[in-house]
Amino acid sequence: MLHLQLYFERFCRKCKKRIAVLVHDYGTINSIDEADQKLGNLNIPVMPIRCPQCGGEDWPEYALAHDATRNVTFQRIAIGTEDLPIVGGSVPYAHVRSPEEQAELERGLAKLKDFFSEREGKFWDEYCRWAVERWNEALKWLADIEWRKAYKELGIGIGANSGPAAYRKDAEKRFITQEEKERFWRTANSHLVYFELL
Repeated sequence: MLHLQLYFERFCRKCKKRIAVLVHDYGTINSIDEADQKLGNLNIPVMPIRCPQCGGEDWPEYALAHDATRNVTFQRIAIGTEDLPIVGGSVPYAHVRSPEEQAELERGLAKLKDFFSEREGKFWDEYCRWAVERWNEALKWLADIEWRKAYKELGIGIGANSGPAAYRKDAEKRFITQEEKERFWRTANSHLVYFELL
């Protein structure tokens, strides 16, 4: 569980210090996935931030996802970029969408799961084929959490403190047939596909 807060941050060039302002407190939530979902539905006005020391105002540069329980910022995204675009208004950011463009994007995203489900089998066939053709190289793309999740789901244990290199070495020896490799690859990437991309 974490206490999710959203801050906007900017750097005051005159005072040479970072200024962060709390813009929304989501309260206690259960998981990082829930945090991603809440942060993905941002509809918060972006306003200039005033420096408490010199009084100067400027636009925020970053949005910070912060866990108040542990006092840890776990995500920092530049505002006005493709990752966090601004909708409408005359603001000095590189990536600004009109309300019409944003509505069109949201309509498309609403159809994404249906679109994927129609092509899911073909997607996994192609993605697994890609990985099998360059197996040792593809294994380097997996993050530690993907290794741990896949090995746990497949009922394989190689040690509690194993890192990606140990998993990779084991996988190169363990998964020999195309079927074994495809099963592992799909298991390792299922969270990314179903929860991060969709």
